[in-house]
Amino acid sequence: FRMMGGQLLGTIINDGTFEFAPANGLFARAGITNNGSWIHFGAGDFVLNANSRFVNNGLYDLQTDADFVVPGDASGGTMFFVNRPTGVLRKSDGLGASRFRHDGSFKELRFDNTGTVEVAAGSIEFVDPVVQFSGNTLTAGEWIVRPFATIAATSASNMSINKGRVTLDGPNSTFAKFNALANNQGTFTVAGCRDFTTSGNLTNSGLIDVGPNSVLTASCVLAVTPLDSRAALAAWNTA
Repeated sequence: FRMMGGQLLGTIINDGTFEFAPANGLFARAGITNNGSWIHFGAGDFVLNANSRFVNNGLYDLQTDADFVVPGDASGGTMFFVNRPTGVLRKSDGLGASRFRHDGSFKELRFDNTGTVEVAAGSIEFVDPVVQFSGNTLTAGEWIVRPFATIAATSASNMSINKGRVTLDGPNSTFAKFNALANNQGTFTVAGCRDFTTSGNLTNSGLIDVGPNSVLTASCVLAVTPLDSRAALAAWNTA
């Protein structure tokens, strides 16, 4: 099914493939559940009324630099984009930024990820809150950044504790709020010739995987149990 514009209203469940390429934005005031593939291309934003909810159990493939926006209309409150454990939000095309944001006052677009966010092109910028970015802790979810791609989080603090699953894969894979990592309790993978340097000591009670031709540098690595590295221990530097 392909939609080039218009509105989505009511309750919508997608079990197949839904494509939309709005030139001027697609407006939704709806409860939407995606169990299949939801493919977004074209220049138009996905405009979601503050009373809407988008639940992703499948693939949301963002092939554009368009935004997710709660509009500056008369509605107020919080719009939830819920990416469940089987859900994948992927930005696969577009060299610019796609933002999760709101216009106007007394509303927000809150992103909740217990599935996978993968940025393979350009950047995804979370202007509004992300449930799993809690103070100095990344609490859950899988976050994958490919070469020359970026995850940005305007409203988040620097996260020094990782309880999620983070992959930095390739040169210039950027997740700046994660650069403060000091305590890994989840899974952290650095691969594809991507190097990572901590600002101080690194304590690990989770899983750290350093791929071939990648280097992780820390002042001191503490309580490294377990350590799983496909590369030789020489890939670890302590300065």
